[in-house]
Amino acid sequence: IDKTRAMKSILQSLEGIKKLVELEEENVDAITSLGVCYGEGWGVEQDSNKSFKLYEKAAERGYARAQCNLGATLSCGEGGERDLKKVVLLFERAAE
Repeated sequence: IDKTRAMKSILQSLEGIKKLVELEEENVDAITSLGVCYGEGWGVEQDSNKSFKLYEKAAERGYARAQCNLGATLSCGEGGERDLKKVVLLFERAAE
């Protein structure tokens, strides 16, 4: 695998995701994907707070993937105080 081409592809995808989030504020899949990028530091500087806020935004709109990601984040105490009751609630909502 050509690492330079792979990184270029990741950065292009990231730019596309950012544009979707800007243009379609209700695009919960793009919001969650951008949260993953910030959480993992893929193509951007890692920022747990931005990641948490993006997951929270999409989770509030009922997006199951974001609810799971937010629950996993909270279970580790990232982005806020560890809150296992909220974690369980998020996982239950995601399973509905």
